[in-house]
Amino acid sequence: MVVFATPMYWFSFPVQLKAVIDKFYSYIISKKAWKIKECALLVSGDVKDKIKFEGIVESYQLIAEFLGWKDSGVMTCKVPDLKG
Repeated sequence: MVVFATPMYWFSFPVQLKAVIDKFYSYIISKKAWKIKECALLVSGDVKDKIKFEGIVESYQLIAEFLGWKDSGVMTCKVPDLKG
């Protein structure tokens, strides 16, 4: 199982995690077998409305579908306002 645990950056994955995700493509084009069958997403963000997570969640779901992985769930977490 792969668990993507990340902060949201501009409604999507941070560039460092996106680079890792992009490496999965090499397994597809080389037709290498891999043991990963499931995935999950844990994401936090400094947003007021949970609707702001839709971009990263939809991207994650499309990635899971494309790779043939079972989506084991999504958990989003709004960061609490710590400003006084």
